[in-house]
Amino acid sequence: MTSKTHLLELMRKKEKILVQRRALALGALNTEHEKTQGLTEQLADMIDKNSPKSGVVLLPHMLGNAARLAAKLSEQRDISRNRTDYLQTEIGAAQKLLARHQTRESILKDRVLLEERAHQERVQTANDAMLPPQLGKIRR
Repeated sequence: MTSKTHLLELMRKKEKILVQRRALALGALNTEHEKTQGLTEQLADMIDKNSPKSGVVLLPHMLGNAARLAAKLSEQRDISRNRTDYLQTEIGAAQKLLARHQTRESILKDRVLLEERAHQERVQTANDAMLPPQLGKIRR
């Protein structure tokens, strides 16, 4: 293995490690996104359940409590929606970064193979040059 091949192999291994890290980060983002979506849905359900029904008479103090609860739930739902949107953007960026590192790893893998073949050809050419002329012709 030549020093160039060794260097390319080390670069490929580094990219492989980065791919693994990016994949783990992407998985964590997806998990958090799903949790946030679930929370948003739960908050929407709670808002629907706690909204005043038609035909039900509410006392003034009950109206105040219901209004405060509805306002707080709506605020939390909006925060959750914003977090979901942010996570969706981050997931897209993480997917692009992961794809870039996967492409780099693939390119480096191909370059390692090409360099190994080129090295083997150089060694074979050097060996053929060291053979006597007759044996060199027979071997080809």
